[in-house]
Amino acid sequence: MATFVVPVLNVGGMLGPDKNGVIKYIDGQVQTFDTVDVDMICIPDLEGMAKSLGYPKYTAMHWLHPTATNMEFGLREIKTDSDVNQLRISLVENGCVDFHYEHFLAL
Repeated sequence: MATFVVPVLNVGGMLGPDKNGVIKYIDGQVQTFDTVDVDMICIPDLEGMAKSLGYPKYTAMHWLHPTATNMEFGLREIKTDSDVNQLRISLVENGCVDFHYEHFLAL
């Protein structure tokens, strides 16, 4: 049986410390995408989502493990198919994750 999820990307903000020194996503917006089958998620699709939001190049792609107590220890980088498999497992177990892309600002 297929499991469907809604990808959620954080855009327009930055990772930085809050007033207590805890790393958070600051001043961004949340962008949701169409529902996808978890088994069909792949790196090119995740890259395509970033490009559709105006981020043609990025330095790293991360997902936030939903059970993490903070971003400093909860961000997981996506580089390989194995990383995507861990993402899929978390999506099935937790229902959603947040995606973050590190990128340079165009000046």
